[in-house]
Amino acid sequence: VNQLPVLSDNIDALHLDFGKSMRLGDLQNHFTLLKENYLNYTFFLQDNYYSGKIATIRKQYNHYKTLTEKLVAQKDLLANDLALVEKRYNNDKQLFKQAVIAEFDLSRSEAEYIQKKYAFKSAEISVVNNEIQLDEYQKNIMDLEQQFLDRKRQYVVSLQESYKQMMASIDNWEQHYILKSSIDGMVSYSKPYANGQFVAMNEDILTVVPT
Repeated sequence: VNQLPVLSDNIDALHLDFGKSMRLGDLQNHFTLLKENYLNYTFFLQDNYYSGKIATIRKQYNHYKTLTEKLVAQKDLLANDLALVEKRYNNDKQLFKQAVIAEFDLSRSEAEYIQKKYAFKSAEISVVNNEIQLDEYQKNIMDLEQQFLDRKRQYVVSLQESYKQMMASIDNWEQHYILKSSIDGMVSYSKPYANGQFVAMNEDILTVVPT
């Protein structure tokens, strides 16, 4: 119990050894609750459930981020390719009007333009979809981090409350069962007493001789 006041200093580094089962009488219930809350908290920290899930999602996020960068680069190449094909297609339209090329050549030029435009639009959609997935991964990570903090806060509050109850119970026990002197010294009985003997109120039973 003497270690418990450090709860507010660095609770993550807190280590308590409750030892073997003990019979504490009036303190038993509060002690059991304190022990239970402490063990629940330490198990929660050691479980690594949230950190494991966050690490997995982060790995997926990094994979999609790399893929998105490649898709963006591919989209840029397709944009340049599309611009060249579109320019050639516009030239072919003018040549066709001037009866320089046949309709077949214009149709072939148009088909190539449509194909390149479709490829560029598909790349754009892929980039957008990946960016949406990246945002979703980030949101999941933030949600899990918040869930971890909320759960941790619940365990900390329970542990602190049980600590306060334990300390209050100890104070109450001391008031009922311990006699304290305001000075240091040797204690002697005023007269012989038997175990369980009745003592009257305000009766002097002990004398403290200062040392």
